[in-house]
Amino acid sequence: MSSAASLGSAIWAAVGLGVHTDFDAAVDAVVRPGEVLLPIQAYHQLYRSLEKEYRDVHDHTDAVDRRTYENLRLTRRLPGAPH
Repeated sequence: MSSAASLGSAIWAAVGLGVHTDFDAAVDAVVRPGEVLLPIQAYHQLYRSLEKEYRDVHDHTDAVDRRTYENLRLTRRLPGAPH
């Protein structure tokens, strides 16, 4: 999948809006495993460097994800929202 971030966002929204009861249910409903890619050992140092960058991004986006989830959860209380 070339748009994994979009899929992840859709999963968050589905759980937040109550379309799925939890993340496991949402993932089971929409994620289809694809090709398994194994690391190339020669690129090990590059992967380690990129892992640090990923963790930095992850640390900065966790708070945004939590706020988004809470805001979506609150929309359940709006008239006409799915429950």
